[in-house]
Amino acid sequence: AAEDAARRERAARLARDIGPRAAARQDIMAAGLASATGERCRSALKALPGLLLGDEQVFVVAECSLGDGGTGSPGTVVLTQLRLLFVRSKFSRDEVSALYLKEVRTVASRQQVTRGSMRVETLQGVVVEFNGLRTEDLARLDEALRLAVGGPGRTAPAPPAGVPAASEDVLGHIARLGELHAAGVITTAEFEQKKKQLLDRL
Repeated sequence: AAEDAARRERAARLARDIGPRAAARQDIMAAGLASATGERCRSALKALPGLLLGDEQVFVVAECSLGDGGTGSPGTVVLTQLRLLFVRSKFSRDEVSALYLKEVRTVASRQQVTRGSMRVETLQGVVVEFNGLRTEDLARLDEALRLAVGGPGRTAPAPPAGVPAASEDVLGHIARLGELHAAGVITTAEFEQKKKQLLDRL
C-alpha cells in the first residue's frame, strides 16, 4: 500500500511538472515514470506534444548529453516509433535534433558503473553519440531502439555466430514487448512479429 501511494504521488508530481497537455498523453507519462531520470527531463516532456508528428508515440526518455565523451550539450534523448530525438531546453525555445529510425544502420552501447553511452551510426555514415546515460536508462533505450530498428521491412542485427541466446533473455524481451503492446506503444502485428523473431532464437 505504501509503495502504491508513493507511485501515485510520483505520477501526480510528474503530471504537475510537465503540464496538462503532456500529462494527458499516456505514452509520455509512462516514459517519464519508467526513466531513472524522468523527473529531470520535465522541460523536454512538457514540450513533447508540440514536437511529435501525428500519431508518434514516446517509448523512452532519458537525460544525457549529445556529443563526444560527455562534454557535449546536455538535454534529453527521446525514442519514438519513428525517430530518435535530442531535445535541448532553452529559456525561449526548445532545440530539437531528429534522426529517423529508418536511417539507423548500427547501434552500440557501452556501460560503465553508473553511466554509459550509446553510439548510433546512420546509413550515410554519420555517427551520433549520447553520453552520460544512467545505466537503467541506457539498457531500456538500447533494447527499445534495437527492437524499433528491427521493425517491419528491416532486419535486426543477427547475434554473433556461436553465441546462443539465453532462454531467460528471450523471455524477458517478450515480457517487455508485452508491456509495450499493453501500453499501446506497438501494434498487435508488431508484437506478434517481434515475438516470433525472439522465439525463433530458442
